[in-house]
Amino acid sequence: MRYTLGIFTCLTVLVAFTDSSIANTGTARTLIQEELTTPAAKAGGEATADSTSPQINQQDLARLMQAGAAEYTLREKNPTLEKAISLYNEVLARDAENFEALWRLSRCYWWAGDHSPREKQIKIFDAGKIMAQRAQKSASDKVEGYYWFSVCEGRAAEVRGILNSLFAVGGIRDAMEKTIALDKEHGLAHHVLGVLYRKAPGWPLSCGNMNKSLEYATLAVKFAPEEIITRVGLAETLIAQNKKDEAKPLLEEALALPGPADKQPESREDKEKAKKILASLQKP
Repeated sequence: MRYTLGIFTCLTVLVAFTDSSIANTGTARTLIQEELTTPAAKAGGEATADSTSPQINQQDLARLMQAGAAEYTLREKNPTLEKAISLYNEVLARDAENFEALWRLSRCYWWAGDHSPREKQIKIFDAGKIMAQRAQKSASDKVEGYYWFSVCEGRAAEVRGILNSLFAVGGIRDAMEKTIALDKEHGLAHHVLGVLYRKAPGWPLSCGNMNKSLEYATLAVKFAPEEIITRVGLAETLIAQNKKDEAKPLLEEALALPGPADKQPESREDKEKAKKILASLQKP
């Protein structure tokens, strides 16, 4: 999941749990099942603190947030992120509208879903969408809720398959456009739109447009040159336009980049994809 590359297939691109009882569950599957059966999830992700909620202690919340962030750094070793998910939900049990916990929990679900068996992925990505939607309501002027909604929606669409995913394109596009409206230089949002316009079928079925794909993919590299995925995305658009000679140097550059320090797991996955694409270009 990659949250930018591989989140969409040809038509699928078309890119809450506040119950503290989950804190000690043993598997990602249990976490997701409990998440999707909570009243908050059934009601579309709304959650509010009631009169029995413990008084918010900011020091405790900060401690839980720091612990959740530390667990997220171990995502390669623990791809289901049970501990991080539990910690962020503990925050939400005390402060249901905590924006940082909401969007970070959405990101956890993206990673966990992307590294889970296919039959479990939709529920996990859908839980991520719920968290992202709540993040949007908590802070409508910040990008993370819109961005991670699109990422989780795109991955869920990919898993559902072509015919069942046509509805997803509008939401993915709108949320990424909102992200860019809030942050005009959000490179990864430009990348996602580049992928969307490249892989979506054209009118009248959908919004596919190779010129727009090239425009967004080029801006993605401009605004996020340190991200390996942006060069890979631009290379794929050029390949789709039969410009393989222009794509090859981009892939070689991607393999030479170190990637952001806090995204080394993602960078390693992006480089593996770049290697595969480059190898395919070298075949006779």
